[in-house]
Formats: sequence, C-alpha cells, structure tokens
Amino acid sequence: MMNRLMNTRVFLLAGSLLFSIMLFAYVQDSIRPSNTSSNISVSNSQTISNVPINVILNTDKYTVSGLPDSVLVRLDGSASAILLATTNNSFKVVTPDLNELGPGQHTISLSVTGLSDDLKYVVSPQTVEIFIENKETVELPVEVQVNSEQLSPSHTAGTAVATPTTVSISGSSSLVQQIDKVLVSTVIPAETRSDYTTTGKVQVLDKSGNALAVKTTPETVQVKVPISSVTKTLPITLVQSGSAGSQYSYSMSTTTTTTSVVGPQAILDELTYVPVNVDVSKITSSTTISTKIEPPAGVESVTPNVITVTISVVTSSADSSVESSSSAVQSSQNSSSSSTAESSSASSSSQPTPEASSSSSSEEAAASGSSSEPVVVNLLGNGNSN
Repeated sequence: MMNRLMNTRVFLLAGSLLFSIMLFAYVQDSIRPSNTSSNISVSNSQTISNVPINVILNTDKYTVSGLPDSVLVRLDGSASAILLATTNNSFKVVTPDLNELGPGQHTISLSVTGLSDDLKYVVSPQTVEIFIENKETVELPVEVQVNSEQLSPSHTAGTAVATPTTVSISGSSSLVQQIDKVLVSTVIPAETRSDYTTTGKVQVLDKSGNALAVKTTPETVQVKVPISSVTKTLPITLVQSGSAGSQYSYSMSTTTTTTSVVGPQAILDELTYVPVNVDVSKITSSTTISTKIEPPAGVESVTPNVITVTISVVTSSADSSVESSSSAVQSSQNSSSSSTAESSSASSSSQPTPEASSSSSSEEAAASGSSSEPVVVNLLGNGNSN
C-alpha cells in the first residue's frame, strides 16, 4: 500500500514542490549578508577640517570682510568615494560671485564643488555674513623706529633711513582712513661699532597702535642706521718710566702731539691729556723707539695707538772732566820747562857782548812776557796758543 502511494504521480509532484521551496529559502539566506554590507558602505561619513574658502571677487576693485579663514566639511557616501575625494583634493568650498552683490552687507551660502554624484556634503558654517567695500590704495612714507639701548655708550645712533622711503598700502576705504603711521622697527645689537644695516617688516598702525589688516607693497624694507663714535682729541704727554742708571739723563720728543679718544661722553669730559709711558730702563744711548698708547680708564680706544718717540741720552762726566784738566796742566808745565832750558843753552853758547847781552835779555824778557799767556790758556782749557 505504502509502496504504491510513493509511486503515484501526485506524490512525486508534491515532493518536488517542497524541495524547490527549501532550495529557494537557502539561496535567499546566502545572498542576504551581501546586501547588508552594501547598506553599511553607503552610510559612511567623514568630517574634514581647515578647508579654505575660495572667494570669487575682483580684488582690484573690492575688499571683503567677515569670511572665516576655513570651514568644516562633512562628506557622506561610500568609503571608496570619500577616499577618492580626500586623496585627490578634488573638491573646493566656494562663495557665490560676490562681484554681483556690490558694496554693502550681505549673507551668503557656501557650497562645495568638485564632488562626485555619489557623495553628499554639509559645510559648517553653511551661511556667512560678509561686508563688501570699495578698495583704496595710498602711498605713505615709512617711519623707522630704532632701539639703541644695547649700544655702547661710546657710540651714538644717527637718523635711520628706510629704502624705499615709501610703500603702497591697499585695503578697504574704512581701514585706510584709520591709518596713523607706517613704521618698521629695529634693535641695534650691543657689539655694533659701525653703520648698521638690516631688513624689517612694515607695520601699519592706527592711533591706538593696533595693526590694520591692509596689504603693503613691498612688505619689507631695508633699514640703515648710521653709527658714530663719541670722540675727543687730546694732547699727548710723554712720561719717563724707569732708568738705566743714575749717570744717564733723558729728554724725549715725538712728532705725534695729539690722539683721538673714543669713550663715554662723561669720561671724555674729565680728560685733558693722554699720558704715554716711555720705558727707558734699558736705554743707554740716544735712539728712536715705537711706544704703544694705553687707553685711560673707561676709554674704549685711542687713535693712533702707537707713536714714535725720539730719546736723547746725556751721560754725566764729572770724574772724566777732573782727569782731563789734570792732564792738561801737567802737559803745560812740561812744555814750559823745556822752553826755559833751551833758552839758557842758547845764551851760554853765544857769549854776547854786554850790549848784545842786554839787548838779548830785553828780547828774552819780551819773549818771556809773550809766552806766559799760552800757558794760562792751556790751563783754562781753551787749547789755542799765539
């Protein structure tokens, strides 16, 4: 009975239908996870910060204020589409054409361009209140502000000069009208001893000293500050230092009579001359030497700092003079004795007559009178005889 039932056509059809239903249920269950994954992919989102705003405006004619520097953008879509957009930086946040709005206050909406149709976006903030003004350009001189507090008191800073002396300033009419001064500031380093040159950024300030949001052309200028020394010309005084011995005396001279002194004004006011020490402790004969000028206390430098000094040396000769005088006296006495002996010998050999003897005696007396004077001259050391 059972075997006959299973072989009937109705039973086979019913079994086939049941098997088909079970197979369909299995296939549907197998493909359901794929659909779920697709739904999760569509719901991805990413927020991007610091996105700049591209302003559509004729900046030669207008200025705009009120726009933020950057905005947030949230992207919604598939992960692959978001990754492609952020990697290629293919999208931009833009304003509407502000040239069509003209000067005045306006509320605008920001939009994003360059995204695929598979992505949606939200910009934060979405709307912005802006103010459009006519642009104004002026040419103004640059003032240089110099801080010389660190500069040595031996030097002073002169009037600084900027190059170029003027700059072009562009901005909204309302800001340009607030300009009080255009300046560049510089600080002179402590070690500066000559003209100081640097480059500084131009600042545009209002009456309260606040910086104004305007554009300067050029943005930087060159600054030159003349630096001069505090100087005074003083006479030089030569001062002997040491001695080679008590028998030597010195006299000194130099062709350089003055020197230029650099130092603080208060110290220079107290100085009336510059002493120059000349060491003669090893000098025993006249000579010429080079001597360094040491700056006085508180003085930074002297010019010239080396001078040529001529030194004359005189040796004391008291003992030598006594010996020379004794030798001169002895020599004179020997010469006188010799002359007397010769005269006596000549008188004895000639045996003259009384008249002749008398005459000869007179002549000898005369000769003797005339020969006594040279002896006295020799004793006096004149060294001349008649």
